Amino acid sequence: MNKGPIVNNTRGTSLFQVRNVASNDTLNMRSRPTASSSIVDRIVWDGTHVSTDESTCRANSVSWVKVTRGGSIGWVAARYLQSMSTGRVACK
Repeated sequence: MNKGPIVNNTRGTSLFQVRNVASNDTLNMRSRPTASSSIVDRIVWDGTHVSTDESTCRANSVSWVKVTRGGSIGWVAARYLQSMSTGRVACK
């Protein structure tokens, strides 16, 4: 029985920057942690100051992170975010 994605929250706010997105592309911020959900915003390929409380979700073999940027709240695939302070990837 599939009960849908499980969200974990590590409590704390961190700033991330976009990584691994081509310079002619954008990172889609989604309404839910799935690639098929609606796009609520797009973040430029070199976007910085993407805020997250590090709520994470794993769905269909993809790790997702809940983010806030410019008043928009949504989900992005974790592999496209890197910490601005430590350089670590959001989650694996």
